[in-house]
Amino acid sequence: MIDLTDAHQAGGDQPISPARLNDRSTPRAVRMAQPLGRDVVEEIAKQHGVCIRPVPLRRQDILTRQVEVIDVPCGATLESKCPPCAKRNRQLRRAQCREGWHLDHKPVNLPDNADVDAPVAADPDLEPLTRNEARKILEAAKSRRNAARWSVALALGIRQGEALGLRWSFVDLQTGVIKAWYQAQRSPWKHGCDDPHECGKEWHRWPCKPRCRVHKHDPDCPLGCTKRGHVCPTRTCAKDCTGHADRCPKRTGGGIVFRQRKGRSRLTLQCPPELLPILREHKKRQDAERAGPVNSGKITSCSSRPGGAGRWGAARTTRCGRRS
Repeated sequence: MIDLTDAHQAGGDQPISPARLNDRSTPRAVRMAQPLGRDVVEEIAKQHGVCIRPVPLRRQDILTRQVEVIDVPCGATLESKCPPCAKRNRQLRRAQCREGWHLDHKPVNLPDNADVDAPVAADPDLEPLTRNEARKILEAAKSRRNAARWSVALALGIRQGEALGLRWSFVDLQTGVIKAWYQAQRSPWKHGCDDPHECGKEWHRWPCKPRCRVHKHDPDCPLGCTKRGHVCPTRTCAKDCTGHADRCPKRTGGGIVFRQRKGRSRLTLQCPPELLPILREHKKRQDAERAGPVNSGKITSCSSRPGGAGRWGAARTTRCGRRS
């Protein structure tokens, strides 16, 4: 729809009044730009949720023999055909799924005043560690450099990525407030070569032919042996496979990266007082490694590795094994 204040007469600067829109002296382009009555009616129907493609049905009263025509909604499920009917059907389907219409058996209808709790999802069968099992894990982790993160994970119940993603700037060693706002996640590698399929040809796994003679068991193999090379692979590569980017000599990206937790909520925890001395001692060791000649980089994570260690060899590592 055009704005009448922007429509001007040819050769003049005054806007055209609504009374002159049907005047033949009005330019043809201005008159043709006006909306059709059908388009206006459809837009009004969409705004009020009325079907724009009603189906006329004839109804006759068996007593008075009076005949009348009734417009019934078309019931379309596609928004491109009839947006009001599609929206109404979508809401109806949601209500049906919520009431259990998609179930194999008919649900039992209970009165509104019945003392029955709403159904909830079944809790997974989780078996927490006993005190002795937790102590054994902590004793085994003492030989590791980042043994403190095991203590934090067992004491606070956070995930592995959240424990590895803790930063000293979000850990208050005085009050014990820990802000687990970040996670350490493994990012997939990407090929840096020109032909990814040819680059990973050594690692492609093709499906075996019937009666395969390549994969065989040894005479001393136990029953049900699944040793690599003894059983035909079940997960094979596609014909145009471009995977195995972690084997590419020119691979890019990948490694362990820091990302914020999903969702809007931010996890803030209270560290037990018994765990604070362990974190302080762990921070002192990291500060000594940072100031030493081995690592000239900056350690910002609570679980960072020192430079020169890990799979990167002599490369400098600053964040959970990620090269800088």
